[in-house]
Amino acid sequence: MTDPLLRWNPRFLTAVDTPPDAPLLLRLEALAPDEAAALRRAAAAVWARLVLGPHGALVAGTHQQQAALARRLAGGPEPGAALGRALAATLAHQYGAPPPTRLGEHTWTWGRRTYVMGILNLSPESFAGDAVPDVAAAVARAREFAAAGADLLDVGGESTRPGAPPVPAEVELARVLPVLQALREAVALPLSIDTYKARVAEAALAAGACVVNDVTGLRADLDLAAVAAAHGAALIVTHNRPAAAARGALGSYHPHVAYTDLLGEVLRELRAAVAQAEAAGVAPTQILVDPGIGFGKTREQNLELLARLGELRALGRPLVLGTSRKSVIGLTLNLPVDQRVEGTAATVALGVRAGADVVRVHDVRSMALVTRLADAIVRGAAGE
Repeated sequence: MTDPLLRWNPRFLTAVDTPPDAPLLLRLEALAPDEAAALRRAAAAVWARLVLGPHGALVAGTHQQQAALARRLAGGPEPGAALGRALAATLAHQYGAPPPTRLGEHTWTWGRRTYVMGILNLSPESFAGDAVPDVAAAVARAREFAAAGADLLDVGGESTRPGAPPVPAEVELARVLPVLQALREAVALPLSIDTYKARVAEAALAAGACVVNDVTGLRADLDLAAVAAAHGAALIVTHNRPAAAARGALGSYHPHVAYTDLLGEVLRELRAAVAQAEAAGVAPTQILVDPGIGFGKTREQNLELLARLGELRALGRPLVLGTSRKSVIGLTLNLPVDQRVEGTAATVALGVRAGADVVRVHDVRSMALVTRLADAIVRGAAGE
């Protein structure tokens, strides 16, 4: 039986240009007739505006009205009570911070500041052209990133750009293991392994990594979540829909990807990936989500996702944003990959405004400064 949360897919519609005093707009999908009837009665009782249609419902109201709606539903009979509990949780997620996450010996508290994840590419096929050639160079860059303000290092041995050829696990392991072992002694930062293969994750976690960053959202290897669970590692699940890739003068991109409701589908598929991770034993507090900018989305879809990023707060998970030097920036500004720092900075600043908790970047010093200033404006976190 389908999880009602996946069917309802509750979220509050928002965008970067939504006025701060605008009514909250709750979106629900696929309501059964008895659920819709319960919602209609409860909305009328709290004077919230309700529009019911064949594909779900929209409820407009103040924060107080939305909270009263959730309470009224939760205090009544089923199935309205379950819907009320889901709405209360969604409201709490949207306007609260997720519980802390453990990264090895470190505990990250969310909502106070934005954490910076520095990218260490070990693949010569990397789209950004920033691959480090050997262990010594990787250690030097890691130390540079640590001094520049990185909070976490993400080590990857396979390019995940659209259309990149897969790399055998043996090759990936040969690239990442010596670097992880050296970094464990060289820097005091937590380490992440950027892989979708359970075998690589297992070895990387044993070598000192404490985060698994899976750009396939657990689609590629069904054993990956169980490996993360066994090690108590944090797990980043990324939205990624398989799609044909093209290559142009500015690099690889997805020219056509079919979505009927972009934000709704991204949200639902991330909910499913989170449920899959939890079923494999990953603790709820150890799961982070990434909307997958550049993965299975066109330029226009990436821009829409960035504009409405705040809707993903409904998941109640720490939000990772990876826009650094990506095609959405290059195609929008008509710039090659080595001239996308300013574009990356714009997406990072707006991402912080929307509630991003971690930004994954190549240019650590610049983006650490961007996040510090954005945090000072949005969260009052200057100097932390």
